[in-house]
Amino acid sequence: MKTLFFSSILLLCSLTATAQQPGAPLLTDSARISLLTGSAGKDLYSIFGHSAIRVTDPALQLDRCYNYGTFDLEQPNFYLLFMRGKLQYFLNPERYRDLVYGYSIEQRNLQEQVLNLNDSMRQRLFELLQENLKEKNRYYLYDFFYDNCSTRIRDLFETLSSDQLQYNHDSLPLGMTMRELLHSKLQPIPWTRFGMDLLLGQPTDKVATPDDFMFLPDYLHDVVGRTRLPDGQPLVAFERLTPDTPYPPPSLRPPFYAQPWFATTLFALLGLWLLRFPAAVRFLAQTLSWVLGLSGLLMLFMWVGTDHVTTKNNWNLLWALPTHLIFIFTPWRRYHWMAAGALALLVLLGWFFIPQQLPVEVAPVLGLILGVGWWWFWGPTAKAVG
Repeated sequence: MKTLFFSSILLLCSLTATAQQPGAPLLTDSARISLLTGSAGKDLYSIFGHSAIRVTDPALQLDRCYNYGTFDLEQPNFYLLFMRGKLQYFLNPERYRDLVYGYSIEQRNLQEQVLNLNDSMRQRLFELLQENLKEKNRYYLYDFFYDNCSTRIRDLFETLSSDQLQYNHDSLPLGMTMRELLHSKLQPIPWTRFGMDLLLGQPTDKVATPDDFMFLPDYLHDVVGRTRLPDGQPLVAFERLTPDTPYPPPSLRPPFYAQPWFATTLFALLGLWLLRFPAAVRFLAQTLSWVLGLSGLLMLFMWVGTDHVTTKNNWNLLWALPTHLIFIFTPWRRYHWMAAGALALLVLLGWFFIPQQLPVEVAPVLGLILGVGWWWFWGPTAKAVG
């Protein structure tokens, strides 16, 4: 999945290609169509890898890649549209050599699976790609899980024949949830994983179907490599890697002291220690109220104010209460903190029964909320401070 920075580079590199009117010339016998799978990079925009389709025909001097993961940085209200799930992505062509050059700069590998298609299927796929390049067809509302650069290609392959492709899912670790699939790619950037776990709600914990796996480029690559055509022939004729000597995978796992669990545990222990000093409780309660209230407000916005399906029904709102922002300066904040502490206790007791996998990093924060709520109820000077 390409996002902000890399997509803008690709957009600039392909201005010449997009200036041409899409057409579908008749491919020659020397034409080939391939699935390209880019390896994960070091940055967030490249951590999930990427999928694209390459069409090459030496007789027509054609060597073009079709990229469904591009968006226009100049769209008005770009960041608001992105947050609300209304950002339009589009299919964009680029020269193959430009794609290889970009990957070489980032030291990322590019796997090419040359498809074993007959003339009519190859022409049909090429015509579909060219049809999708038309202005009226090339734009779509991006959905990270269900409509992205990989799922678009998956769906294209299913139109190659009137008969269904014989997918082989033996390589898939079936039984994983969509959230667990995300976690498998986000280990090198734990703070991003933690942030996504806070914003993604219960729908992310559905068990992934075999088709769902293919929202990740690596799984699309694996399934396509085992897929057979209706006549029993393999969909992939052969595979090759660029460069010939692959780049080693990036090793980015940060040390323990840069992990979210370490930060939340340290924050919780410091907060519980401050409960020993009544003079510090007001500052602690106000700081925590701002953190929890603003976090909960963002979660609530992602639930009710966006088109993202996977941010609905977010059970993290049981502890990140937006109401903290209402009671922070009122005489009733003592009772609100008592209620917040009771809710935190219920979340801890029902941790394994809540129908959403809460990030383990919030457990120390729940302990702190419980401690602050307990202090407001039993603290000897709680009423005076309140």
